[in-house]
Amino acid sequence: MSVLNNPERHDVGFRLIFWGILLAAVLVRIAVLLALKKSIYFDFLLWDEHYYHDWAVGIANGTFHSGSVYEYAPLPAYVAALLYRIFSPNVLYVRFLNIFFNVSSCVVIYFIARQLMNRRWAIVVLAIAALTREFAFFSVVPLKTSLSILLFALIVYFLLAAINRFSFLKIFLLGMMLGFCLNVRPNVIIFLPFLPLFFVGHVYDLKRSVAGSVVLFVVYGLGFVMAVAPFVLRNYQVAGVPALTSSQSGFLLYTCNNEQNNTPYYQPVSFASSHPAEQGVQFTIEASKRMGRHLNSQQAAQYWRGLVLEEALKNPGILLKRIGRKILALLSFSGMDDHYHIPFLQTVLPLFAIPLIPWWPVFTLGLVFLLSNFYSDKKVGALALLFCLYSLTLIIYSPGMRFQIVLLSIVIPAAVAFLEQAWAMYCNRDILGTGKRLLLVFGFIVIGLLPLSSTHDLSLACNTHALALDREGKTAEAIRYWQRSSRLNQMFSAVADLFLAGKLYQQGGLTKSLYFLRKIPDNSFMVAAKYATIGDLMQHQGRSSDALAAYQKSIDFNNGQRRVRREMIGILSRFDPEAAENQARALNVIEKFYNER
Repeated sequence: MSVLNNPERHDVGFRLIFWGILLAAVLVRIAVLLALKKSIYFDFLLWDEHYYHDWAVGIANGTFHSGSVYEYAPLPAYVAALLYRIFSPNVLYVRFLNIFFNVSSCVVIYFIARQLMNRRWAIVVLAIAALTREFAFFSVVPLKTSLSILLFALIVYFLLAAINRFSFLKIFLLGMMLGFCLNVRPNVIIFLPFLPLFFVGHVYDLKRSVAGSVVLFVVYGLGFVMAVAPFVLRNYQVAGVPALTSSQSGFLLYTCNNEQNNTPYYQPVSFASSHPAEQGVQFTIEASKRMGRHLNSQQAAQYWRGLVLEEALKNPGILLKRIGRKILALLSFSGMDDHYHIPFLQTVLPLFAIPLIPWWPVFTLGLVFLLSNFYSDKKVGALALLFCLYSLTLIIYSPGMRFQIVLLSIVIPAAVAFLEQAWAMYCNRDILGTGKRLLLVFGFIVIGLLPLSSTHDLSLACNTHALALDREGKTAEAIRYWQRSSRLNQMFSAVADLFLAGKLYQQGGLTKSLYFLRKIPDNSFMVAAKYATIGDLMQHQGRSSDALAAYQKSIDFNNGQRRVRREMIGILSRFDPEAAENQARALNVIEKFYNER
């Protein structure tokens, strides 16, 4: 008897293929991890990575204390803290856990595909998930991306599974996964009112009473509440505010949408540091300064949200232009990200020599399938709605690869569904239908390749690479990358100018150092750091009055700087004790904001 006629042998063969692909997924991620280990990035923690690592260490050893609402999504920190408590505070454990999360996501994506197609096509989905380049790369870095991908995929799966075969258990788990995901990616809050609507009609289809719909919402809400309750209760206990999401959303909205930001992406502001450990509290200090009263983090977040809304209503034309830029950035193939810029890293890291599938063809085919079929099937309509809602949050805030990548849970199955549909159309000689879809594919490829200046900004990537090189003691090579960033004259070139000023001063070049500092304009987000550095140089030269003047300018731009005020107090205490006392009182007020965190 042939294999095709023997279901048992056929199932064994299929299981071997399934587990073989999963094994390949694990081996690919281990290979990427080993390649990354040989690079300068392995022991160099980037901004959010460092923040979450320190946070997790504090939780694990019991030193984390805060008197305010969580500033950033808390679940990843507690997950990492559990690892550190069991083993040791080594980021390598987070990398291994992220690989586990990522491979698990591949399995969930396979089961998402099984809700849409037969298992032969679903196994293709599994293979693509296992071998997609960006998917594999973000599984080995200590960001919260892998956890967000897994939770997002589980939301998608339980939604489709409940549509396919309704049960209250699935609705409960859907609510629970949404609650967990909210504490990793707060922007998924947009899903909360929409997901249960898919099942209200189903309740009536089963000829249940209105009470059935009430039970539906109760079960969904119960799952959600069980997931978010520990974090909401903690917020209420320490801050007196039952906050559902982190306070980061308010100031992040402003950084992405203020009138000085002419890019589709996150851009720091002059009155707050871009470092995660200081950014939120300095936004709160600035909001309090503008309002003339002491605000907590939640009140400050509300202030910044209100300011963005006020500016949008005042200048709707600018708002529409900004939305257009963000849509183009969302559809761009640039791979732009404020942590790991994949196209740049391809040129400097050996790990990208591993031949894997780039994300953009998968994204394009999946998007075309959703656009072409959202009205024809309830499950495809659900995928399209999730895609649109999540994309809307990226347009409201900022598109970026580590935020967009969660959409692969939707677009990988959709891309394979596109191939399945295209094959069926070819077999049926449906020239018109095939042509329409190919035209859409071509259109999105053209949009994705548009040379938008902001989507090809390499200044931040050069700066990050230079920092990693400098940490390894390769200062001369680091300076070359900072010089490259400076010459680009793009968004983060001012950061390179600041580092170049510091490095050149260490080499005895005060004139060259001041040259790079003066290149930083007063409308740059680095202006406070510029004057603080000038103050440091002047103080080192023994020019106390010039140092004091520079420090004062720095404080004028960013009122929440503690170190700069301490430097001012040290200078003033020698010849103007009264002014020093005034600065000390101002510093005490600022310290209260930091102590409330």
